[in-house]
Amino acid sequence: MSTSNDTTRTPFSRGWHRVGEHSWAWLEPDGGWGKANAGLVTDQGHGLQIDTLFDLPHAQHMRDSLALTVPGVGIETVVNTHADPDHCWGNQLFPEAAITVSEHTAREMADGHRPEPYRQLLADDRDLLLRHYLRDLNTGFGFEDIELPPPARTFSGTLDIAVGGVTARLIDIGAAHTEGDTVVWVPEDGVLYSGDLLFSGVHPVMWGGPIENWIAACRTMEGLNPRVVVPGHGPLMDRDGIVEFRGYLEYLATEITHRFEAGMPWREAAVDIPLDRWNRESPERVAVTVATMYSQLEKSARVAFESVLAAEAAIASGVQRRPRIAPLRTSELDGRASDLLRMPRSDGDLARRFAERPPLNLFAVLVRHPDLFEAWLPLALQVTDGSLSAADRELVTLRTALRCGSRYEWDQHAPVALAAGLRAADLARAVNGPDDLGWSARQKALLRCVDELHEMSTVTEATWRELAEHYDERQLIELVMLVGHYHEVAFALNALRVPLDPWIGPSTFPGVPAA
Repeated sequence: MSTSNDTTRTPFSRGWHRVGEHSWAWLEPDGGWGKANAGLVTDQGHGLQIDTLFDLPHAQHMRDSLALTVPGVGIETVVNTHADPDHCWGNQLFPEAAITVSEHTAREMADGHRPEPYRQLLADDRDLLLRHYLRDLNTGFGFEDIELPPPARTFSGTLDIAVGGVTARLIDIGAAHTEGDTVVWVPEDGVLYSGDLLFSGVHPVMWGGPIENWIAACRTMEGLNPRVVVPGHGPLMDRDGIVEFRGYLEYLATEITHRFEAGMPWREAAVDIPLDRWNRESPERVAVTVATMYSQLEKSARVAFESVLAAEAAIASGVQRRPRIAPLRTSELDGRASDLLRMPRSDGDLARRFAERPPLNLFAVLVRHPDLFEAWLPLALQVTDGSLSAADRELVTLRTALRCGSRYEWDQHAPVALAAGLRAADLARAVNGPDDLGWSARQKALLRCVDELHEMSTVTEATWRELAEHYDERQLIELVMLVGHYHEVAFALNALRVPLDPWIGPSTFPGVPAA
């Protein structure tokens, strides 16, 4: 238990921390997904609980700790600052209390998240990347046996609740972080419980908005001149923290609007916005705010919850990253770049495939150096349409992509490999390398060639002899050049952080992406 009234000295540790004569904060490190803070206002044995955490075990632990830390307090009122599950799914453990929410929050609770669909989402394995991401976020939580009792009291505007001789003022902010946000202000202590209108040390998300309302809410909170602020997530703050957070929101509003007006897709905008100046965890969460703002700017339906989470997962895993050198957009192409990106006539499988699609993001990056791209492209097409069979060539390419951690390279070539005669089982087997029992002697030699060149920059005599039993001189030269070529491509893709091509569909890369 901490009893410090100084936000800089209050440790960010799990438990109850006294932040005023009548005010307590329950802090939940690390402040990320589901790790929400809560609060207590108490006087003369009366208590008002602010938010109830994400699941029953966490809520019960908080209640048990309260009984030890502030014994004899009776919880008469529970205030939910908003309808997000990590702030209200513990409500049933306070059956003696009157659940009190704004009218906006009550409507969102009626139509909002339910435990059973959320459990189903966590178990859904159709998008493995999303499932792994959600599994990691929800580790340590359990969503069984959760019931959602309806609010006993709703309000709009402001509502003063007497807690013994102390007043807790509820202020209905309206739509900002969610469709209905409330702050709890304890003027006697100078303590503000902001709910998720404020995040400390972690990037926020905007499910509701518009963002202008959220910025205005920050000004409202600044006007209270609080001594201590208990944010929805993260360490304690003060008024200066609110000002800094408002600056962050204003920055996001400007950057998102700029990219929307430039025609950039929202998923691309989510990784394109520089965030280096903001020392906050979980930058992938910006995708939520970007998607919400785009929907509002477009005056279109909101992006589905699962789709936004999938975008977060792609960013967090490195599937979608902010490019170091961005692909040229169609509007940015000059005459020479446009001519270079028109695929030359070729009978090659890849050339035909590329000719049917928009320019690859890889090409749209490399064409920024038109002289180099013009010299490089004919060699690339020749190496990928030489004397090796298509199946052998694609097996070599996929193994190279795996060894180099190149998701882009794999995702472009996996469909080509299947069309060339490799089976889905072969693609899965490629992860195991040459020692898998399912390969033929020729395929084993190909895979050893890739691995040895990757590890030693040469090929052993044993592997060379094995290769020479299956390939002539031209094919052997081509094989070595092919491995080198796709290492070169993987290096460029990884180092330049070329974004995946959206038309390729969900990634099937089974390896570990390069950092």
